[in-house]
Amino acid sequence: MKKILFIIFSFVLIGSSHAGETFKCSKYVPENFRLEKPAECDDTVVWHYDLPQTADKSSDKSFETRVIDNVMETSNMGGASFTFPSGVKKNVYRSSFLTGKEACLSSLIKDAKVGSIINYYYGTLKSADNLSEEERKMFADLGGKVYIRPLNYQYKFKKLPKEEIFAKVVEIINLVEHAPGNVIVHCYGGIHRTGVLFGVMQKCLNKVPVEDVLNEYKCHAAWESEKRPGGADPDNETVIREFPCEKINDMK
Repeated sequence: MKKILFIIFSFVLIGSSHAGETFKCSKYVPENFRLEKPAECDDTVVWHYDLPQTADKSSDKSFETRVIDNVMETSNMGGASFTFPSGVKKNVYRSSFLTGKEACLSSLIKDAKVGSIINYYYGTLKSADNLSEEERKMFADLGGKVYIRPLNYQYKFKKLPKEEIFAKVVEIINLVEHAPGNVIVHCYGGIHRTGVLFGVMQKCLNKVPVEDVLNEYKCHAAWESEKRPGGADPDNETVIREFPCEKINDMK
């Protein structure tokens, strides 16, 4: 009896020694979909409530400077494993720009078998082009295979009707499925466009209950309360709630 208990205890210890730390916002999704967090990658979520707020953010240099500082401060990392309707399985990591985060990117390429980055930020922040080019070059130098920048993916209904946002999400999920290796997806800060895409994938591919999906979304947006919502946006939550999952099933 003692021998049996010893074997069981040893097995538990061996099993637990392989369980690494997961991304903190993954606590809202089932364990079987969680990914191990590379030690070199930062999943801290930061939102500065004193960010300048102006009518035209694209012309406000102080706003863009603070946003860049925000992105450089943390990678807002997360991730999950997914099985697509075709049967393809892969790990998908989410983040803000990884420009300047060479150790994290190197670990994701070498240890997590990431072969592709899908960067779908096109917007008013002029710094995005330089950040994208620096990230693309670093990714290639470290051994990454494919760097993709899809056009016209928005998250605000005043910029794109809901049905068109749905269609763009399907297009990008299709890109994720067919991109080489595991994939990193990101917009600028890893909150809005990324939150919608990842939320839809969690809801439709992993069948995560929508309230848990929205809690994960809010976690990456630094949501604290209704009065301190961080970067959370009601339009994002509407798309996640209302997205018809049959649009992804039709990808087969």
